[in-house]
Amino acid sequence: MKLFRKPIILPAVILFALLSRGMAESPYTLINSTYLGNEKRNYYGNKAPSRLDILWKTYLGEGITRIGREERVWRGSGWTGQPLLVAENDSLFIIHGALDHHLRKMDALTGKILWEYAFSDAIKGTGTLWKYRAAGDSAEKLMIIQGSRRGVGHSTWSSELYPLRAVSFGSGEEIWRYNVRRGASYSTDVDGTPLIVDGLLYAGLENAYFVVLDPHPEKAERYHEYRQPQTLEKHRLYDEADKVPHGQNLVTESSPARLGDHLYITSGSGHVYGYNLETRKIDWDFFVGADMDGSPVVTADSCILVSVEKDISGAAAECSSSILPVRRTVPAWSGIFPRAMTAEDRPSGKAV
Repeated sequence: MKLFRKPIILPAVILFALLSRGMAESPYTLINSTYLGNEKRNYYGNKAPSRLDILWKTYLGEGITRIGREERVWRGSGWTGQPLLVAENDSLFIIHGALDHHLRKMDALTGKILWEYAFSDAIKGTGTLWKYRAAGDSAEKLMIIQGSRRGVGHSTWSSELYPLRAVSFGSGEEIWRYNVRRGASYSTDVDGTPLIVDGLLYAGLENAYFVVLDPHPEKAERYHEYRQPQTLEKHRLYDEADKVPHGQNLVTESSPARLGDHLYITSGSGHVYGYNLETRKIDWDFFVGADMDGSPVVTADSCILVSVEKDISGAAAECSSSILPVRRTVPAWSGIFPRAMTAEDRPSGKAV
């Protein structure tokens, strides 16, 4: 019997080895993979060094962008532009977008630029790193999803605006680009950072929409001469009543944050919206009324911190601080904005 069993055990061992090789550990370790470090937008590092020394400098350049009808030269990094940090095997790399229109991959130890990818306009915000496997390919890959301003030389009404793009970490080549069309908001930029949850991309766009995209390269469709990800959902981030106090300033510049089964995002229309990952709908609306551009931050006790840019409707006139804590799990709050409201709760467009 022993002579009979050996030929059976050996192929089983070989098969296990082959399967294990196909399921090898990822070559990538994501150290800082998105804006503010994680899906809650609240990571501030682990341990500060005792001192800081300059090891290298890399010039980020300058680029032209348009504010209204005026062209301006912007230099350096955008005000929400943070470097992403990733390890590939034993090497550290930085991914960074700058106001000179370029997304760069740099050696973290030397500052050497390994590749550059040119956008059509200034890059103000931070990208997101996403590990994925293409269909029929067992090798894990890494893409960067990055937003920018709309595109120098293009009107906001142009049909050729692609301010959200995916770029290969390895080669710096474009994977896809997403066309943003103008709506009631005056802007078509993408300053916010997308969030990837279970293989789907969630992003707030400055045209006042929250979109859900399929970022997988093999699912991208031909759009003009480019590849574009499929749009699975599109949710408006304002009410019709918001157009009166805000005009066309309905811009969403923030990045979505996750708390439990909801994604939260602030809007220039004066709302903090909650998107339900289970029902695929926006089912939570905390109305402030003031312009809000900052991203929501999730606290350890399941609150959401939201910043107020400026008062528009008078709703925030009594507020003594520009940071408002919103308790998601309690129906009432003792502050001046007592509860989350649906559109039916506030037909007058005022806080209650």
